[in-house]
Amino acid sequence: MHPLPIGGCSPPPQWQIIVDNPGNNTTTSYQFTTSGNATPLATMGPTQHLSGNYGIWYDGDTGDFFVADSSGTYANTLNRYNLSCLEPNGQSGCPDQTLSGSNTNLNQPMAATENYGQMLPQGDEPAYTLNVGGTEAVIAQLENQAGNATPLYTIKGTNTGMGNGHGLAVDSDTSSPNFGGIFVDSVSTPKVMMWLPSAQFPNPTPNQILNLAPHKTISGSLTGITDPVGMYVDIDGYLYVVNQSTNKVLVFAPNASGNVAPVNTITTGLNHPYGVAVDQNLIVWVTNDGDNSLRSFTNGHGGSAVKSTIVGSNTGLSSPANLDVRISR
Repeated sequence: MHPLPIGGCSPPPQWQIIVDNPGNNTTTSYQFTTSGNATPLATMGPTQHLSGNYGIWYDGDTGDFFVADSSGTYANTLNRYNLSCLEPNGQSGCPDQTLSGSNTNLNQPMAATENYGQMLPQGDEPAYTLNVGGTEAVIAQLENQAGNATPLYTIKGTNTGMGNGHGLAVDSDTSSPNFGGIFVDSVSTPKVMMWLPSAQFPNPTPNQILNLAPHKTISGSLTGITDPVGMYVDIDGYLYVVNQSTNKVLVFAPNASGNVAPVNTITTGLNHPYGVAVDQNLIVWVTNDGDNSLRSFTNGHGGSAVKSTIVGSNTGLSSPANLDVRISR
């Protein structure tokens, strides 16, 4: 517990949840205790370089966060922000840096994340975007890269099996058999695919194109995967898949592969869900673009129940998409 500053005043609030809202080109922040028709802790908008923003992630080791713009004024851009950009009155001078230009190959980035399980020779981890324009691809860049930089490597091609994907996630659990694994979903052929850099491409050459089949695939009638969008891997290596058309979040154990049933299914209160994130207490946070809400659920590994709901005209939620939570990784 942090002591109060001299004078007895409470410290300013800090955001714990960040949400992309492509419906109005904003990103909003909240605390874990927020509920009801509450105003966001802070809001960024087009003046902070946002347009068609679906992809977002929080960097748990540097404390920065990143937003990918897929369309509009700032299309095909990955923005980096410091923590204060989504604290009250902290939006001036944001973002800190941008990655954009023809050399980056960014093309409608719909999701973004980072791989804490693959330290590269350059001394940093790769940041990923899922790009759905043209030939679908996962593009890797150094997380601190800016300007018109070429990719570290790119996963794309006919062998990958990608098709109309929306979700992107990485397993950061060091005890997981999938540590460092890159998860991508496909709607064209409903499934989730995983590439394992440590086994498949431990030392990629600069700007290499990796036309590789996945290390493993989760698909089939038992999985319940028919219309996957957002994905997340929690601190224990469990994979969460939002299946939008059936209003479900499907939870798979770390060893899941092939045509396997989820170990947990979250259904209550979901309305055309899109994004999912899980905090260190296994509280599951889900955005719903059907009613512009953010709902939380207890115990992501089983027996989940609704814990809280943020919904209403004051919340700033507008077709909410991907989100992330402020936890250490």
